[in-house]
Amino acid sequence: MLSALRPATSPPAASSTSPRGTPAVDSFGERGGGGSRGGGGGAERKIGENKLLRKGIRSNPYGNACKICKLRVQQNNAMYCGQCAYAKGLCAICGKQVIDTSMYAMRESGNVIHQVRDRDDSSFKSAEQIAREKTQAELFEHLAAIGQTGRMPTRGALEAAGKADLASRLTETFGGLHAAADALSLSKRSLIEEAEARRERKQQAAQRALEASTSASASASA
Repeated sequence: MLSALRPATSPPAASSTSPRGTPAVDSFGERGGGGSRGGGGGAERKIGENKLLRKGIRSNPYGNACKICKLRVQQNNAMYCGQCAYAKGLCAICGKQVIDTSMYAMRESGNVIHQVRDRDDSSFKSAEQIAREKTQAELFEHLAAIGQTGRMPTRGALEAAGKADLASRLTETFGGLHAAADALSLSKRSLIEEAEARRERKQQAAQRALEASTSASASASA
């Protein structure tokens, strides 16, 4: 009865040090603490390892520089640092405009180096990116004016509305109306309907030509 109430003693844990400086063996019997309780082979882990020197997780101190302030970015493969991206309303990774900051009183973290709100876009953006943003703004303004927000118009609709130059610039900057719709997250329903109507007209014209040739050959044989 007394032995049942007596607390059970746990076995002593394995020591994490080795007398000769070899990698320690964890309590599961695997060198370096790798694997799991089930004995599966996981990534090898060394006790007392310097994480800054570990392969695969080190950051590149000589990586990309911000296109605006020319300082090192905080993220790998980033185009802008966090403060410049915040001040301009840009995505730090891809550089796309995500918010219009013209109507916001932004402090820009109080850093004199990062006073970039009034800086010209051409000083850190390419001509292609500026052309894309202007074309996108004009297209969205036209869609809001005609009440067709969220849907890419066809070339015929743009030409009928007097926006033939806009259609040409969409094709030039994005590589076509379908590619522009994908890049701007617009619906391609109008483009698909136009393509289906064009295909149907071609089929009807081919059918009429076949019927005309058949009737002509029949009349000639008679």
